[in-house]
Amino acid sequence: MQVKERNVSMSEATEAPTLDISDDVKDILSTIEREREREIIARRFGLYDRKETLEQIGELLGITRERVRQLEKAIMIRLKIAAEESLPHVEKLEKVLVRHLYDLGGIARVTELAAQTTTDPGERERAHVAFIAELASKSSTTKNKSRNSSTKSLVPSKLTASL
Repeated sequence: MQVKERNVSMSEATEAPTLDISDDVKDILSTIEREREREIIARRFGLYDRKETLEQIGELLGITRERVRQLEKAIMIRLKIAAEESLPHVEKLEKVLVRHLYDLGGIARVTELAAQTTTDPGERERAHVAFIAELASKSSTTKNKSRNSSTKSLVPSKLTASL
């Protein structure tokens, strides 16, 4: 699992690299064991199609929207823990996103961040950037707490603010 960066010319050497994160998103989703849970995350974030509401997903899966919300929360917690422990490319993607965010003045809409970081900034790529930002922002906070840090990382607030 590697972060794929496009080749840069000498004039672009100082610029932050552009990403192709669709494979990384697939790798992250493949760490979810149950198909139903993968489906919930993919549909809530719009990773393969449009974003769907809790109600829409609940109707599709035959469960209540509250149960969908509970499952989504539990799955995201597990993914954030996995991002810290066994998904090193999330940290690399986070660094690239933060670099681009810094270049954009420290705050940006997901559409602007996707335009700066992906090779083809369509709706699906925006969803991927938002998903990675969600995973990265919380995992950094958890790392800081586990290190008994008295100050919070700037990364989580920047990525969270950009959403």
